[in-house]
Amino acid sequence: MRVAMELKARTGRAALVVVAGDPHEPELIERSQIRLLPDGAWATHHAAEGLDPAEARGSVKRSIAAAHRPAANGIREAVRRVAEAGHELCGCVVLVGIGMQRP
Repeated sequence: MRVAMELKARTGRAALVVVAGDPHEPELIERSQIRLLPDGAWATHHAAEGLDPAEARGSVKRSIAAAHRPAANGIREAVRRVAEAGHELCGCVVLVGIGMQRP
């Protein structure tokens, strides 16, 4: 079965959904999460809170760099599970938002 993967970043994790079938009535194949932070780590914006701007930028850059490896590994593992289940991965989408609305 042809499937598509969808990812949505959340605080410290990414939601992963694999769907198949008609776009108007998709069949859920998998729903899981990819952890992006190690146990005990603060969310990037909390870890940088209270730092001077230069230190905050460095903190955020380090947090993003640290999240790359678990993100890549999580996606690779999801692709492996999809293939082992006999599905053909034909697309991937990363959902993004506009951020928090200000009143």
